[in-house]
Amino acid sequence: MSKKTTLALLISAILCGCSLEVETDEENNNEPDNQVQDSDNDGFNDNDDRFPHDPNEWADADLDGVGDNTDNCLEIPNPNQFDENQNSVGDACDIFAFDQSAIPFTSDEDNLEGIVAWNVGAPAIEDENTGHRIPDPYYLENINEYAYYYLASRDYAQINPNSPGVIAATDGAMTGFPHFANAMQTYGYSESDIRLRFGLMTLGDDVEGVDWQLNGDTETRYYTGGTFSIELDEIAILSGDMPQLTLDIKYNVAQNPLDDEISGITEPVDAQSINVVADDNVMQIMAEAFLADVAQSDVGLRLVFDSIQPAGQSEYEDVNNARGGAYFEPQNGRLEIVQD
Repeated sequence: MSKKTTLALLISAILCGCSLEVETDEENNNEPDNQVQDSDNDGFNDNDDRFPHDPNEWADADLDGVGDNTDNCLEIPNPNQFDENQNSVGDACDIFAFDQSAIPFTSDEDNLEGIVAWNVGAPAIEDENTGHRIPDPYYLENINEYAYYYLASRDYAQINPNSPGVIAATDGAMTGFPHFANAMQTYGYSESDIRLRFGLMTLGDDVEGVDWQLNGDTETRYYTGGTFSIELDEIAILSGDMPQLTLDIKYNVAQNPLDDEISGITEPVDAQSINVVADDNVMQIMAEAFLADVAQSDVGLRLVFDSIQPAGQSEYEDVNNARGGAYFEPQNGRLEIVQD
């Protein structure tokens, strides 16, 4: 009640000889003059409710005009709510809305990118190990004698200290990875900022039929061990144990190793087996966006070398560490999410 209203009532009471009970502001202090409205009675006042007239919606995290209780893609704006495969995940967030979720890459030996494989003739950084004898009729004395026992990306153990790793992603070629792509666009990164490194892998006991085998003109080797890291702008954001790498060497013409074709593929790694190692807040966001995409697959992420052509092979020798082997330059390949 205002002061003017109270005074007027008091004067009237005096003139008529009536009694007057006046409600003070203290007695009414819990009832403000202007009530905050909740037009749709959903428990959120209109000032905090992005949908003040819809009792089923009140928040819109991605500001696309679709309430969070209905939005089929909460992290990425998609006002059209397209869901082509009808799996209740909007196409803007769904790895399965794409034919493939993949990050294509190439390696450039001029930039010290790629893989190195070698044998060790005497104990040094690694134990002394030489791979099995190349099976006949593909054995070629002094040229193609023994399989390489060790394998790693070129940055391993100071082999090439300035190497950025095994692969460099190709700008503009990434498909799928909707959360990661959206985060890269938001924070100004591109595919060429992505790098992959992996540590020391071996042929294990190097037993025929277990660690390697020959089928027709193709030898298959199984490399295991080591760890991998995925980097963005030279900062490690994710890491994990390196899965088994299956390497196929197709010996096209016997006694001519120059026409050998080499390809490889790792076993998949599921999202739960990949660790966020980024310390920076933005890099953590990038890592979590990457994992959000991988987590949609029940199988996981794998590395594929479509071909490592012999033209991309050059000699590697390190006398001080008794190493002898070769560099390999993956010509084509991809990091891909395996779709169920």
